[in-house]
Amino acid sequence: MEKRDLIGKHYSLLYESIADNPDLLICRWNSDTTLTFVNRAYAEFYGMERDQLLGKQWIDLAEKGPCNELEKTLHKRAEVEHPFQREDPVLAADGAVHWIHWYNQPVHDTAGKLIEYQSVGIDVTEQKKARRRIIESEQTLQLILDNIDEIVAYHKPDLSIVWANKAFRERVAVDKDSLQGNTCYHLWYGRQNPCDDCPVLKAVREKKTVVEEIEQNGIIWHIKAYPIFDDSGNLLGVVDLA
Repeated sequence: MEKRDLIGKHYSLLYESIADNPDLLICRWNSDTTLTFVNRAYAEFYGMERDQLLGKQWIDLAEKGPCNELEKTLHKRAEVEHPFQREDPVLAADGAVHWIHWYNQPVHDTAGKLIEYQSVGIDVTEQKKARRRIIESEQTLQLILDNIDEIVAYHKPDLSIVWANKAFRERVAVDKDSLQGNTCYHLWYGRQNPCDDCPVLKAVREKKTVVEEIEQNGIIWHIKAYPIFDDSGNLLGVVDLA
């Protein structure tokens, strides 16, 4: 067997192994979304046989809500003929709406003319749910901390502020956007350098909780600075309460 035939066989087997992957929804389609090939996982996802799907337009299988926007995107992408990605809601055979992340690759002939598209889809529903839970948890935490009287802030090791609650923001009269990346010593006192007796700075240097009372401009502050570490013991930042 010639070397060219061996290479061709190798790529054919590689493609078949990828196409048979049960976690990948693979299809090929014309510019009007008519399906010309689907793998077994794609057909099973829709609860149909492979030959039942061939000749159908996959846009008819998409959720009706985003179809108009989807069609506009497809026409726009078809004009430029470049690879593109999408995440779309799709009604699966189990009756549930799944979110599929699609990697779409245009296929051209030897003359450079667009023949069709090949798409590989990955079900990212669980990832989207996890991201939504994280966002909801962050919103809940924000709500809780914004409704306490104590001043709470989270600093990077360089003392720049990542997050602060409503009490902190109101005290220094800044909004959330102006807060991030700024430093407490600049916001509170207009300083260019940290305060000499700063508990947060001590917590960064000593890598342990620091509890102190300090006086600034006639006000006595009771401050607790808690260093935050990752699983490897690296310092991520410091939370301070006052």
